[in-house]
Amino acid sequence: MLAAASGAARALGDYAAFLCGALPDLTNTNASVGAGNFRWWLDHVAFVDLSFDEILATGQRQLARAVSMEAVARRANDARGVPPLPLFPSLEAQANATASAAAALAEALEAMGIVNSSGLPPYEVLPVPPWLARLGYGAGGEEDDFTAPGRLGEPMVRYLPQPGEGLPFFLDVLARDPTPVLVHEYLGHFRQLRDSWGNPRAARRQWVESTPNEGLAFYLEELAVAAGVADAASPRSRETVFRMMRLRALRAELDLRLA
Repeated sequence: MLAAASGAARALGDYAAFLCGALPDLTNTNASVGAGNFRWWLDHVAFVDLSFDEILATGQRQLARAVSMEAVARRANDARGVPPLPLFPSLEAQANATASAAAALAEALEAMGIVNSSGLPPYEVLPVPPWLARLGYGAGGEEDDFTAPGRLGEPMVRYLPQPGEGLPFFLDVLARDPTPVLVHEYLGHFRQLRDSWGNPRAARRQWVESTPNEGLAFYLEELAVAAGVADAASPRSRETVFRMMRLRALRAELDLRLA
């Protein structure tokens, strides 16, 4: 493993050097893959039987829907005098609240017969470790450890910075009420990955494209609102779910037009 890690580190360094050397050409080049290549990717990788225009129109409808639902939720909360969601005072407080929220969320949806979370390991929040901090927080995307096929009994871990003002959108959401993100990450991604890794058919244990698991996670967010569990901490969390929906619908159009 140490030898493999050393080789991987050298490869990563070589790739970084390549990108730095190629940067002038990359910034002056149209990075679009083109309509034909994008269509091939939809057909052969994503397995999405929709045209560019159909996906774009779906995203635009979802954006309009999310904006309107967020506005309704915000006005209802304002009329009732619901206070804004405060930041957790510390990462320790955030970790404790997150663990409790994850367990309560799984228990509530299982009691309703909506989500089977039997045997699902817990969700933990930990400080960013030194080896990860050296990369710069966010360098790896989202600092999640969803475990692996050989670690099915271990908890899911999310490495987080201290709560505070000025955090990026999803980190700010987690620093106020983790429930909306828990629905997506914990009961969506983690549960589906764990179920997949335990599949008796080896070909079913790995994902090569994110459409199915992202689709399920998005579906669970709105399902949690309908079930009345997304806003267990505060009615303001309903607004958070709709803001998350708005962001992703907007990203759909951006990603399509960039491609």
